[in-house]
Amino acid sequence: MNTGLQEASEDTGGLVLTGTAGSTYRFLVHAARMRDQWGIDLDLGLIRAGMIAMSLSAGHHSFHEVMRGAQLALDSVPGCHDPALGYQDNWGRYWNVYPLTEQELRDRVAGDGLFPDEHARALPDVT
Repeated sequence: MNTGLQEASEDTGGLVLTGTAGSTYRFLVHAARMRDQWGIDLDLGLIRAGMIAMSLSAGHHSFHEVMRGAQLALDSVPGCHDPALGYQDNWGRYWNVYPLTEQELRDRVAGDGLFPDEHARALPDVT
């Protein structure tokens, strides 16, 4: 863990495999611009979810890297920042992955219905 991204991610529980997902950044920037300039009804949250599914299943990027790329894209396009799509780089990162609800995430994604931070808090203190 010797790069700034890796060190910062280690402090907040983010898994770093390769680096911020540039493909997610570019895809969401283009989608946001298409939506705004051409009036195409694109759901950026659903597109981001697709990028998560594709990147994780192919082993290209971690969840954290995809979400960082998406957040950078959403922050860079004027008028594009939807609070529902905000990514919180902290231990609770898995609780809000729009368009999925917290209950859908617990039922279909979270191991035993608990998020990683909840599993970690349930461990006995070893100090």
